[in-house]
Amino acid sequence: MKVIGLTGGISCGKSVCSRYFEENHKNEIYLVDADKIAREVVEPGTKTYKSIVNEFGKEILFDDGTLNRVKLGKMIFGDEEYYFFFFFFLSFFKKKNQI
Repeated sequence: MKVIGLTGGISCGKSVCSRYFEENHKNEIYLVDADKIAREVVEPGTKTYKSIVNEFGKEILFDDGTLNRVKLGKMIFGDEEYYFFFFFFLSFFKKKNQI
């Protein structure tokens, strides 16, 4: 089985290509959408969501309780301490098969 990675910048058509393959080659390929998975693991109520909110505080949430990914990103990549915590956090949960 071949493994093909679909990458690109924002609004370059990754989702369009992904949808095309899913709709036209459903029985020929197995599609893994990392963007979709990344959003699912941080939905309100998940262990990952609770851990992120516990570490970064409720100021990273929108009024509806979902993560403000832009604000979280600025916190993570704008502060060296958070940056290292974030990658440790991902590594820990990945090893525990929780993300």
